[in-house]
Amino acid sequence: MRRIWERYTYVVTHSEPDGQFIGKCLEFPHVYGNGHSMTDALEATAEMVASIVVSGTQPLPAPFGFKP
Repeated sequence: MRRIWERYTYVVTHSEPDGQFIGKCLEFPHVYGNGHSMTDALEATAEMVASIVVSGTQPLPAPFGFKP
């Protein structure tokens, strides 16, 4: 069984001026991570989302791919 943060939608883009990759979670628009590679940015973002989920400090949005 996948953990809920693995079901969220992530996007990684490249910032040319910064020379960094930026990861975003669409269900948590205020959360992003960066890194020197696409993988680093994705992992940083997923770790931030996981910490939010585990902390239980805010209501969790349903993953966009979830179909009841």
